[in-house]
Amino acid sequence: MIRKVAPLALAGSLALAGCGAGTEAESVRPTRLTEGVNFSQGGLDVRNLFVLGPVPGAPAEVGSDLPLYGTLINNTAKDTDKLVAVTAGGFAQNVVIQSEEIVLPAHTAVALGGPQTSVLLKGIGDKLHGGESVKLTLSFTSAPQISVTVPVVPATGPYATLSPAPAATPTGAPATGGDVSVEATPAGNAKPTRTPRPTKTAETSEH
Repeated sequence: MIRKVAPLALAGSLALAGCGAGTEAESVRPTRLTEGVNFSQGGLDVRNLFVLGPVPGAPAEVGSDLPLYGTLINNTAKDTDKLVAVTAGGFAQNVVIQSEEIVLPAHTAVALGGPQTSVLLKGIGDKLHGGESVKLTLSFTSAPQISVTVPVVPATGPYATLSPAPAATPTGAPATGGDVSVEATPAGNAKPTRTPRPTKTAETSEH
């Protein structure tokens, strides 16, 4: 679901209303202290949650990927919780969490958007300029599911330094002669070794 947010609304407060656990419950009362959304629910504190949009003047085309940024703080009764899924129905084809889950230790701020905590909305369904909003649902191992509407913040000003998407991991390597095997070292690091191919020798025969 995508709706346009007026520029003045980004500077004001955002009230989300609803009922029932797993929707936008009345206990979710976010305030906009920054460009992103801030709120607390079920022992989880969420700070400055937003989707990083495109650079002004260069809209994100249909099919683009956009990262989710923010900070999660686990203040539940559990020593450790985990963010295990994020959905953005109608906005993106799917949402990918780095390493499939993000560990949330007790009373520790975990920033989304880092190398090990990236959450990527893949394949957006509409062309975006920034200033829109999207409804996300966050699922955890223990804490109640959270649904919240967050802004798509243009990549300008202090947000221009944020990574628009995780860098792709190079795959493949130049082909070379010989077969490659992997030898385990005492430190547990794999060390490639190369086994030369057999050399053909001339056969001789007696007459």
